[in-house]
Amino acid sequence: MQADFVLDYDVLTVEQPQKLYLMARLASGPAPDSQRRRPINLSLVIDRSGSMGGDKIAYTRQAAQFLVQNLSASDTLSVVLYNEHVETLIAPEKVTHKDAIVQRIAGIKARGTTNLSGGWLEGCKLVAQNQDSLFLNRVILMSDGLANQGVTSMPKLVAMAKQKLEQGINTTTMGLGADFNEDLLMAMADAGGGAFYFIESPEVAPQIFEEELQGLLTLVGQNLTVSLELTEHVQGVHQLNAYPVHTDGQRVSFRLGDVFGEEVKTLILELS
Repeated sequence: MQADFVLDYDVLTVEQPQKLYLMARLASGPAPDSQRRRPINLSLVIDRSGSMGGDKIAYTRQAAQFLVQNLSASDTLSVVLYNEHVETLIAPEKVTHKDAIVQRIAGIKARGTTNLSGGWLEGCKLVAQNQDSLFLNRVILMSDGLANQGVTSMPKLVAMAKQKLEQGINTTTMGLGADFNEDLLMAMADAGGGAFYFIESPEVAPQIFEEELQGLLTLVGQNLTVSLELTEHVQGVHQLNAYPVHTDGQRVSFRLGDVFGEEVKTLILELS
């Protein structure tokens, strides 16, 4: 990755306070050839609560089966189901027996209430079992987002997704049905460093998973962070972007998220 930093002034006076703007431009190289891509360590977390009945659970099964068919033997997959109970349908395993996995997914039925937090956290735990910096570590949460068991507070769930991202596990969310909780699922994906999708019908599922997988295949870096150590001459720093920020004493860190092939990320800071 190439990093360029530009200040709006070449020379500064220390006699009087003034604002200074810094632009960081980070450009990645091309993605690796798909034959040499990094393995995916993935947990697919499926909402099977009563609110997912009918068409929702039907095209959730179809979408999940499509995903399985497009993984490779170097990838690790687990499948978690949840309603008021959390069940590991498939413990983490290499994707070498796709037909068997597809058959097990075909038997998923909807019933009960919705412990979204429990299912998602179980998926995170399974990903953590095989977590490796050489893998793409991700949870895909498929739900209508209508949580009524476990942790149901949106701020708490978003904070938890942010914490998992800091631990190296990304969260992608997929909303199902016309009545899904868009605010919650979008916020979790944003905080979790993943993507958000809306699956409105079985027909769009292949396109959505193709987009998500293509993103994973072209990923060249995870959880890019830019950190600044402030001296006594700098009173504060403010970004003109909207990246998550963390302050620890004089160190200020901006999390720019995942980096894809031939992507340019720009961070603009106002120093005072």
